[in-house]
Amino acid sequence: ALIQELRQVEKRIRSNSQTQIYIETPYRNDRLLKTILNKMPLDIQLCIATNVTAASEHILTQSIKQWKQSTPVLGKEFCIFLLGQWSHHLLTRVSARASYLLL
Repeated sequence: ALIQELRQVEKRIRSNSQTQIYIETPYRNDRLLKTILNKMPLDIQLCIATNVTAASEHILTQSIKQWKQSTPVLGKEFCIFLLGQWSHHLLTRVSARASYLLL
């Protein structure tokens, strides 16, 4: 079911310029990440945001290709996954606004 969902996600990303957001039960984070990395095309961007608004907050966006080169172990951290196609300039602006809105 997840693999079929990811195929549909790719279609929506490419045809409608949509960003898809996922929040998974923390104990499933690593399994979801592994599936995303194995099934999504290398040029799709993946943002992983962990512990948002906490002191240990970490937000990183890379292509699937880059994530495959250095895959993190997420464990049971609270994570938000975003899949899409964005320019670096747009990500910087959105990240700055999101941080502001979350405060």
